[in-house]
Amino acid sequence: MPDKNRGGGTELVHRRVEAHARATPDAVAVVCGERALTYRELDDASARLANHLIRRGVRGHDVVVICLDRSADLPVSVLAVLRAGAAYVMLEPSAPDGVLREVLRAVAPSAVLTRESHRIRLADAVDAGIVCLDTEAGAIAGESAAGPDVQITGSAPAFLAHTARSPATSVVEHSHLAGALRDWKVHYGLTPGDRVLQTASVESVVFTGDWVRALGTGATLVVLERNFTSDRTADVDELAVVLADERITVLECETPVVRRLLRRLAGEPATSVRLLAVSGESWFVREHREAQRILGPDARVLHVYRIPESPRDICRLEPTELGGPDDVSLIGRPVTGARVSVTDARRRRRRKEVPGVGTLAVKVDGAVKQTRDLGIRRSDGLLQYVGRADVRVPGLSPSDVAECEAALRSLPGVSDAVVAGAPVRRGESYQDTEDEAVAYVVTDPEQVLFPHLLIAVLVQLRGGAPAPRTIVAVPALPRDRRGAVDRDRLPRAPKPKYSRSGGKGTRPGGAVPGDRLPHYLGAMLLIAVPVALPLYFLTSVIWPGSTNTAAVPQPWAAFFQVLYAAEAASLGLGVAYLFMGYSLLSGWGCPRWLTVLTHLAIAWLLLAWWPQDNLYRLSSPQDWPRQGVLVFVFNVALMLAAAVVVLFFCAAARAAARADRSR
Repeated sequence: MPDKNRGGGTELVHRRVEAHARATPDAVAVVCGERALTYRELDDASARLANHLIRRGVRGHDVVVICLDRSADLPVSVLAVLRAGAAYVMLEPSAPDGVLREVLRAVAPSAVLTRESHRIRLADAVDAGIVCLDTEAGAIAGESAAGPDVQITGSAPAFLAHTARSPATSVVEHSHLAGALRDWKVHYGLTPGDRVLQTASVESVVFTGDWVRALGTGATLVVLERNFTSDRTADVDELAVVLADERITVLECETPVVRRLLRRLAGEPATSVRLLAVSGESWFVREHREAQRILGPDARVLHVYRIPESPRDICRLEPTELGGPDDVSLIGRPVTGARVSVTDARRRRRRKEVPGVGTLAVKVDGAVKQTRDLGIRRSDGLLQYVGRADVRVPGLSPSDVAECEAALRSLPGVSDAVVAGAPVRRGESYQDTEDEAVAYVVTDPEQVLFPHLLIAVLVQLRGGAPAPRTIVAVPALPRDRRGAVDRDRLPRAPKPKYSRSGGKGTRPGGAVPGDRLPHYLGAMLLIAVPVALPLYFLTSVIWPGSTNTAAVPQPWAAFFQVLYAAEAASLGLGVAYLFMGYSLLSGWGCPRWLTVLTHLAIAWLLLAWWPQDNLYRLSSPQDWPRQGVLVFVFNVALMLAAAVVVLFFCAAARAAARADRSR
């Protein structure tokens, strides 16, 4: 007689939960807020609800939709559906009405598990029976606490995964869940002593992964009462408190949540977390190293790559594999049982000897999934995530988009960034628009940053490579129910007060608009003053005797002090210009090489006076070798720099004349 704990040789995950209830009935299984369930209580509650679902007509291989707010009822309901022999579909109660109707129409459920507060919305969208846990609590409590005797095979569907943008579903079988659990138990080192925090949206496959990891190993599942992935009002301080109070040891978070959490934990004492898995959007090597540093040497930070159709890890990057540039997103190597190929535009597998960017194709659980993710297989065998093939940004390749976003996130004061194609007004009418690359940045509340200052720094970091010329500061990036950036809801870029160079009929000009120029110059002063002031007072220390005017009568001594202050101020401005001045020159229609050379020439014209004059004052007029070196290093170089500046503005004038003739 077959063992009902196993489905055709597959050890079913929900049967393992039942086994833990028999072995350790008083161990805490689920915690959510003030409510806690032991494994005995979880087993009894899920068995009664499973029997109630069967009484309401649910049969093997049916589909049951679970539409509940975040509470301890979520794992109870999931286990009940599985014990009834059905497959579950998770649906956020906060989903728009249109999404509710699409998903319910696509999956055709035999029942919907919810609460009375959501009944009306669901009843209008589905003909299936609606089971309300609160109003039917009495009938559910009257069911038997002995679980139903339902035969389930490993190939039977366990749950249906769907994406936030599409109601189409992918079937995940019981054998797939069992295989994922075996992998996690070994590679995550899961034990009954672990406390696993559940942070992801219930519609995400990460939710299923969380409860399988915890309850499948006899550990404790801690369910957050708020959705930190999509709820903008959720304060990360609450998450930090839960980590400490609940002594969390294992958690998986999507990238935006991890970034917020790590900024909160920076400088705090070490937490109880021993394993953090990061999934979702691009996660860069620099961030991985910083996360490892913040969590401490006893923690293990993994970068996990998975697809929306499966809760299994497809690739994992271990801390020991971090290497190469900081601003790349490495996703590691495929795990046992998964295979990842980098395919070309015709979906042919790229040969290892012909590396390049391609679309990632994943083979897992016997099925091949063609993703829309772009990646590269490096020479060391590690896979590098590049971006999304379905992201279209004018003038930028997917790799350019990823690199620009990484560069923006690396800037102080920028907590999040995304680059998208958006219509930008070019005239007085809203219809007079042109699609172009726009960077949307989220800045820290205590920071005051000017968008065009960010443009200047971004252009500098990109070294002339393509980059957005319009930056829009937003309080937060719009995200869908899964936490992914919803590019369709990004705001329209404002009309710029200047014209870009390179387009027909546009007059060349600096990339900084006139009305923002005072702010831009003010930002340069914020850099220049902290550099110039210490230099002015330290000149006599660095160059002993150079600024000594004790033997000089007044008022000439005062005039010389003004000169010394001007030299220090010039060097401070030179430092500020070196880092920020490129945008004042880009956009004048000159060749890139001439623009870069002019940028360096102007910087040298400002930087050179302080060291030059101090060296001249300390040199003997008869020290001809020293005088010769100073002449060529400074005087001749300054002459050449001035010539470059003249050449630049002559070229800019010709470019302006050409633009005027074409208008």
